[in-house]
Amino acid sequence: MKDFEVIESALDSLSATKKAMILESEELDDLKEEMADYEQDLNELNTILKKAKVVKVKASAQNIYYI
Repeated sequence: MKDFEVIESALDSLSATKKAMILESEELDDLKEEMADYEQDLNELNTILKKAKVVKVKASAQNIYYI
């Protein structure tokens, strides 16, 4: 009877560990997705900033002709 209790306890422990690992895996997947979204947003921001610099140069160049 004692052997069954030990086995049952071990199975319960393994089951709890497996559930925790599944939750951690899901959290890691969520973090990976958030990082990919962040990288995309950062790339879009850099593109916008590059265009803004070009626009500033063009506006400055136009002001030269008005002087």
